Amino acid sequence: MAETLYSQPVVAIGADGVALTDPAKKIAQLETGMKRLEETDWAKSVLRNPNVCVLTSTMALASGQWTRHKKDGSVHSQGAETIVFAKSKYGWKIVSLIGHDAGRIIPCVD
Repeated sequence: MAETLYSQPVVAIGADGVALTDPAKKIAQLETGMKRLEETDWAKSVLRNPNVCVLTSTMALASGQWTRHKKDGSVHSQGAETIVFAKSKYGWKIVSLIGHDAGRIIPCVD
């Protein structure tokens, strides 16, 4: 899954700083993260009303608040993130994940 979704490398920016992750490590991180979520009765994650900005024909971003839901429909956790995408001959890939405060959603202005 990681090879299909992520560019090489992935840049993650959050409270702990900047991290470059190669695809092999990203797969292990995704597997570990999914296992942790499943152990806490997680069912799905939803990016609510994202602002999607197409910056060029090969670059876009989505910025918004997300909610993780439990199997019983209750809220598991919430946060906010901006995701940077790049288009290559293989399609759109995630280049960077930027976790941030929910009040800092990036708007698109035409």
